[in-house]
Amino acid sequence: MAKDFVLHRVQGIADHNLPAEMLREIGRLMVRWAQFEYSVQQTVWETLGVTPAQGRIAIREPRVPDRLEMINDILSLRNATWDGSLYTSIIAKSRRVNAFRDLMAHGIWGQHDGAWHCQLSRGS
Repeated sequence: MAKDFVLHRVQGIADHNLPAEMLREIGRLMVRWAQFEYSVQQTVWETLGVTPAQGRIAIREPRVPDRLEMINDILSLRNATWDGSLYTSIIAKSRRVNAFRDLMAHGIWGQHDGAWHCQLSRGS
């Protein structure tokens, strides 16, 4: 069941003094996502048959969903297969987690009505 959200544009002073437990969890998210990104990138290099050093030179560093699509395309070119439903599930989840990660990493933190909020600030 979808949740309903009410969005407000909150203006005020950004606060970087988040509680330690929030900072810890944000840090965990960043580190775990970096490990996932690296694992997917290693899979790209292994699928292409290049070393990590060659891969870092020759292959662009796209976002994880793009890397997963790259792996899928490489496997298709090599007439290989993998679990399509698992691939679809991972790519969908990676898009959601990546958006959440970007919000945590680049959002503006502040308190409003006694609760912490993170606001994405970009574009127009």
